[in-house]
Amino acid sequence: MLIALDAMGGDFAPGPIVAGAVKAIAADPELRVILVGDQTQIENCLSGVPRERIEIFHCTQIVTMEEAPVIALRKKPDNSISRCWQLLAERKVEAIVSAGNTGAMVAVACVCAAS
Repeated sequence: MLIALDAMGGDFAPGPIVAGAVKAIAADPELRVILVGDQTQIENCLSGVPRERIEIFHCTQIVTMEEAPVIALRKKPDNSISRCWQLLAERKVEAIVSAGNTGAMVAVACVCAAS
């Protein structure tokens, strides 16, 4: 299974998010993950980690927990949540996961469903 993971969502991201992805891959030999977010920050978290089943999809913006979802999505089109949904809509991944702004996840889902 190939999953897009919002590496910038959640508390103290991307560190704990990337660490969780590494553990998940170690536990499941069929799992592959695309970490979506700031490439430099993600690579810093992957230092010394084998990357056979990990890819990075770089994006330049983040929707924080404090932001109003719809406004943030309009102002930040290159955000990690939208890019995860883009990968799913293009059938490049089978699932997406985010510990980030739930309202933004739902808002983008509604837009994708309407398309």
